[in-house]
Amino acid sequence: PDNLYAPILQYRFNNRTMAPTGTWTGIYFSEEIYNAMNYGYKITVIDGYLFEKEHIFTNYVNDLYHMKEHSVKGTPDYAISKLLLNSLYGRFGMNPNLPTHKIIDTSEFDQYADSFLIENRKELQNGKELITYIKIKNSEVNNLDTKLNISLPIASAVTAYARIYMSQFKMKYRDHLYYSDTDSIVLDTQLPNHLIGSKLGQFKLECILKEGIFLAPKVYAGITTDNKNICKIKGSKVSLSLEEFKSLLIKESNLTISQDKWFRSLRESSIQIKESLYTLMEVPFLKIFLVIIIH
Repeated sequence: PDNLYAPILQYRFNNRTMAPTGTWTGIYFSEEIYNAMNYGYKITVIDGYLFEKEHIFTNYVNDLYHMKEHSVKGTPDYAISKLLLNSLYGRFGMNPNLPTHKIIDTSEFDQYADSFLIENRKELQNGKELITYIKIKNSEVNNLDTKLNISLPIASAVTAYARIYMSQFKMKYRDHLYYSDTDSIVLDTQLPNHLIGSKLGQFKLECILKEGIFLAPKVYAGITTDNKNICKIKGSKVSLSLEEFKSLLIKESNLTISQDKWFRSLRESSIQIKESLYTLMEVPFLKIFLVIIIH
């Protein structure tokens, strides 16, 4: 529908994720399609894949969440349980063509070059060398393959269910909505008390802002009611003030920040610290984007 203030079906365009109105073609999880139809979306199914449905993570999530809930922040139990909970679905969505590092005999190099894309090669001067390779085609060297437990249907379903859950709040509070992300929302009104707490499915009240600016996904800043500065810039650890963010509201404005980043080189067996310049600027339609320049 063209009249949606906060569309809920996302679409990938020019390596950017957006939620458009109008007409387009995409690939979606069926439950997300059913949810969108409740808000007026018209869907034509072109083709599909059928997967079996089952509750496979109930005990995993409940047990680890119980561990996290009864652990003190900063302890190993808290860190491990939180990491395992947050990284579960991402592991199922990993690219199977991950780089593999291996020390081989120099005489074996041609065998690897025929079957893999060689990204890096370093001679060790003892008849062996360190190579970094990616599988690019069916290989006869099957015993060299990296085995990964991945499942795109699982990863897609998990993220889709998260968007489905968030969509009810984006629609119900659309007149109060300033910003929303995978698991967060910024409103100028309060949610009912039963939705806020420490239990699964509840929201955690991060802060109350008296002023804030939201420029792009994961790019925002604000001042809390107790005068603390809140700043988030994807890809940067630099914290900017709200006044610096305000300068980006001016047409054709930009702001350059810098930070030190670590870079490793397998070829040189070295780690270097280099200055990275980040330029935030306004552009038509996409509003704000990040330019990274390494020095």
